[in-house]
This record gives sequence, structure tokens and C-alpha cells, in this order.
Amino acid sequence: MSSTVRVVLTVVICTALLIVWQFFFAKKAQPPPAGSGTGSAARRARAGTGGKAGTGAGRTAGTAKRAEAPSSQPASQPTRDPKLGPVTYSVEGQQFTVDLAHARATFSNRNGTLRHWVLKDPKYTEKRGGKVVPIDLVQTPARKGPWQLVTTFPESDFSLPDNARFELVSKSRTQIVYRWSSSKVEVTKTFKLDNKSAQGAFEISVKNKTDRGLGARLRVALHSYQDPSTGKTGFANPYPRLATGLCHVNGELQRRNAQAIRGTQSSCSAAGCGMGEGEVRAVGKVEWIGTDDRYFLTALVPKGDDRDRKCAVALLSGRSVVEVSVLFAERKIPPGKSLSKRFTLYIGAKKVGALDAVKTVGDTEARLADSIEFGSWLQFLARPMLALLKFFYNLVGNWGLAIILLTLIVKGLTLYPTHRSMQSMKTMQKLKPKIDEIREKYKNDKQRLNQEMMSLYKVHKVNPFGGCLPMVIQMPIWFALYRTLGNTVELYHSPFFGWITDLTAPDPYYILPILMGASMFAQQIITPNPSMSGGQAKLMKYFLPGMFTVMMLWLPAGLTLYIFVNTLLTFAHQLYMNKKDDAPATGPRGGVSGRAGGSSGGSGGDGGKAKTSADFKPKLSSSSSSSAKSASKPSSSSSGDDDDGNGRKKTTTSSSSSTRGRKRKRKR
Repeated sequence: MSSTVRVVLTVVICTALLIVWQFFFAKKAQPPPAGSGTGSAARRARAGTGGKAGTGAGRTAGTAKRAEAPSSQPASQPTRDPKLGPVTYSVEGQQFTVDLAHARATFSNRNGTLRHWVLKDPKYTEKRGGKVVPIDLVQTPARKGPWQLVTTFPESDFSLPDNARFELVSKSRTQIVYRWSSSKVEVTKTFKLDNKSAQGAFEISVKNKTDRGLGARLRVALHSYQDPSTGKTGFANPYPRLATGLCHVNGELQRRNAQAIRGTQSSCSAAGCGMGEGEVRAVGKVEWIGTDDRYFLTALVPKGDDRDRKCAVALLSGRSVVEVSVLFAERKIPPGKSLSKRFTLYIGAKKVGALDAVKTVGDTEARLADSIEFGSWLQFLARPMLALLKFFYNLVGNWGLAIILLTLIVKGLTLYPTHRSMQSMKTMQKLKPKIDEIREKYKNDKQRLNQEMMSLYKVHKVNPFGGCLPMVIQMPIWFALYRTLGNTVELYHSPFFGWITDLTAPDPYYILPILMGASMFAQQIITPNPSMSGGQAKLMKYFLPGMFTVMMLWLPAGLTLYIFVNTLLTFAHQLYMNKKDDAPATGPRGGVSGRAGGSSGGSGGDGGKAKTSADFKPKLSSSSSSSAKSASKPSSSSSGDDDDGNGRKKTTTSSSSSTRGRKRKRKR
């Protein structure tokens, strides 16, 4: 097997193995055993307190004895206030919903938490229980909690009960204020919402009601629930919704999902290669924390320049719930004074422009866009590719057409190396007789065989690996587009036309994969493979299209569309090259004969160096004549030199001239 074949097969097989590994070997999310949560609970407690148990959202009911008796009546007692409008009462406490332009937000007085954030964009839907429902960015197991923005005060001179009933002080479309009071402190939680944007604000204020200073240490937690019914990553489910906790600390993003925390997932999966293993406990400048749902993000960005914060990502006891929290250093609150912590709150789709607009201190970007998992070594391709897709979408208004235009641009940028590769393959095809001769001559001496082959390639300026170049160029683009489709919300549930209603999902009727496979097979038929034997060429002709067709059956339709259009363009290019090479020369008739004579002489050995495609032109007729003059034995070529009977040599220029020469010999 030649080096070219080995390289092609290696690239194809490695690509297939990489994709198969990513899809088939990622573990399915499974809830931990009910009795195995003790260790996780202890670790979670340590993560929240810096080593002391009994803090955070997971404290048991026994710790409530440390809580001071609230000075106000629990808000669960039904009261009517005309200012509040309709209010829902349940065992979960007092709840109400704010109707924004882009979402419906539901709050509860139980710890002053966010219970639901339901997106209103009609394309942001999912299937639950066999029904298509709007996406709720607050996911909890059977609506039991824990909820978002749970607040606790570990290692403080006061405590806040886990399920403290806050009083709803004020409510409007853009601002909600909760308050809880005890004999020592008054805790106020303020939510500020933007009617048209996913960006808002969150503030926690603690007022010291005593006559002495109080030590306070604030902890705020976000939670993300992994539904156990979510299928594992695979061909039939390339983009599962994996609940993930994010911690951006000291300029680096650390991400963990439930499988990664339990150590049941490799570092690379379809979700990305930025996934670490085990819990996270990081100390330093915590830029932000968040919960990631692939296309959507809930993020909390602390204001200020504190560099002694602690970020923790852990798995809650007995549940498939990922908890990510930020713990602030202890601060003293003087008597009668207040301590406040302000945050930027982001809840919504992961759109690059909206994410980049979130700041930490001053004009410093929070870098929320790091949550988009393009892949560390593909970002340099994926980000410009996404920008180009957006540009084309704004022009044509269809993401499928935008992908086609992207294919045309990429094809134009890679046209020159692809053209050179095709020229190299055509030249290799003309050198095939000489290649076969060298192989036969040195079949028992591999070292000499390789030397002669390399010498032949060098003389004729042929790159034996040129045929691999188009695929090598396209492969990083395929992977970058795959990541873009799987992690960019702009393409989420975006249709093309007809039966393709979601470019990020597989073709439901497998039409595009079959068309792509057929076009790839047609391309293989017309592509010269001079370095392959008949059996090897047949294997590549059927194996490569077949393998890609099978893979594309379950990969995104947008990626299949790109490869299909690119294959059609490559097919047209190869067809043009073949027709151009096969076109008859427009020079003297001797040029045609000379081309044939040079070709046959190349395999004969006397003056028979094989020529490049540029050498197979009319100038070869002189080479053919000189070869005939120096030859003392009859030539086996169909064209050559003949004697006119007077000692002069006459060069025949066609098969008919050769026939007339033979007739004159018989007459004499």
C-alpha cells in the first residue's frame, strides 16, 4: 500500500474513531443512589463554609435552631394587598409571576428565590412528557427545589433559615423587593429586571439591628437539574441538554456536569472538551458563576474587585442537581449600618453580543461568552464562522442559505490549493506506467523503491500527498461547524426549507445524507487514483461515501448541508479538470503524434522519462523524432519514423501515415 493510501486511510479512520468515541462513550446521566449522598453532602458543606459543615442550601432541619426568631409574621399567611395584584398561595409559599416581553418570571417568598423563568420566543421549546412546551431555565427535580439565588450566611454571627419566609415589600414589572427580619438583622433581596433584555440586577443587603458589630459572610448559590430521562450522548442524540455548573475564576472557566463530578465521564464528550472531573473549589477573583444548559445561561456576576472569593461546584446529596456557589470573605457590619453586595444577573439565550455586553468592574467584560463551548483549538475558526453566518443570515433571512453561502466562501478561499492538488493527481495519473515499472523492478528492495519513487516525484515536481489536501483543509472546518451548530443559540430550531425544520437536528427523513453520499460516490468515480491498485481504488470508492453517509444520518442537517454543497462544488471542479485535460490539442498534427510517442517512449526506456502535464504538449514531437533516430531496433509504437527509400527519414503523424509506410515496404 502506498504512502498516499496510508495517509488517506489514517485520516479517515481517525476521524471516524474520534466521532464514534465522542458519541458512544459519553456516559448517560444517572441519579446517584439514595444512600450515597453522605459524602457529597459533607463535601458540599465544606465547599460552602471553607471547612465547616452545616451551611449552604443543603443544611438539615436540625441547624434551624441557630436561627433567630423572625420579627415579622410569616408571609405564607394569606393577606391581600391591592398594590400586589394577583398572588398565588401554595405549600411552597407565596408566588407571583412577572410578565416580561421575553420571559415569564415567577418568584417565591421562600428564601426570596426565583422559581421559574419561562422563555417566550416560540422557537425556544422542548419536548417534555411527549408535549412541546416552552423552555423553563429554572429546572428542579419534580418542582421540589432547590431554586435559584438561594442565600445563606455561613460562619456568621447570625443565620438565615433554609426556608425563611420573606415578606414581599414591593412588586412591579421591573423591580421586586423581599425582606426578612430577625432580632439581629434585616435581610433585603432586590431583583431588577429589564423588560426587553436578559440582563438584570440582583442585590442583597444586610442591616445590623444590634448595638454591636456583627460578622457576616454571604453565600449565593445557583442550581441546575439533570433530568435522568435525558438520553446519553450518541448518534441519535448528538446534543443532549446537560446540566452544567460554571465557575469563572482568575480568568479561567471551569465547568462540571453531574457525570464529570462523579468521575463517570471522560474529559472530552459531545458537550465539549473543556469538562474537568471532580468538584471545584477555587479561591481568588471569582468573575462570575453560572448554570449552563448548552444554548442558555443563568449567570451571576459580582460587582466589585474582591479577590478573596470562593467558588464551588458540587453535586447535591441524593439528587442529580449541580450546585455552583460563590462565598464571600467575612465582613464586619457596624451597629445600625448595612452591608450590601451587588450582582449583574443574566438569564437567557447565549447570544454572543448580549453576553459581551455584561461587565464586571467599569468597562471590563465579564467574558460570559466563554460559556459557549466552541472547543479550545477551534475557537479561531468557529467565532469568525459564526460572524460570517450571521452576516449572510441578515442578507438572505435563512440560516440554510447562509450555510450555503459560507460553503461558497470557504470553497473560494481553498480553491487554489484544491486546484493544485487536482493537477498533482492528474500528473500522477500520467506517471502511472513509470510508477508501475519502478514498483516491479524494485519490488524486493523497499528502500531502493522508496528512493526511486521520491526521485521520480522530485523530478516531475509532484506531491504524492496532494490528493489528501482538500480533505485535510476541510476537516477543521467540519469540526468547527459541528461545534457552532451544537452550541450557538442563533441556529437553535432554525429551519431551512421543506422537511428540514431544524438545522441543528438530524435530517428526519435522511434525504440530505443520502444525497451527500451519492454526490461523494460520483466524485470518487471521476477522481483519478493513480497510486492505488484496482482493489484499493474500489475500496475507497465505496467505503468513503458509505462511511460518511452512515455518520451523517444522525448528525446535524446543517453540517450535512455544508458537506453536500462542498462535495457538489468539488465534483464540478474535478469534472472541469478532466474535460480540460482530455480536450484535443489545437496545434500541428505532429503534436498529437508526438504526445503519443512520448508517452509510449516513457514506458520503453530510451529517452523515456515520463512527463508532467505541461510536458505532454507539441514540443514532445522532437523528443520522439530523436528517439527514433537513435533507435536501431524496430519500435513497437503505433507512430514513429519510416524510410522513404532514399535514405531520408520521414516522421509519420497519424495512424494512416504509418499504414501507408508499411504498404510501401511490402511493395519494395
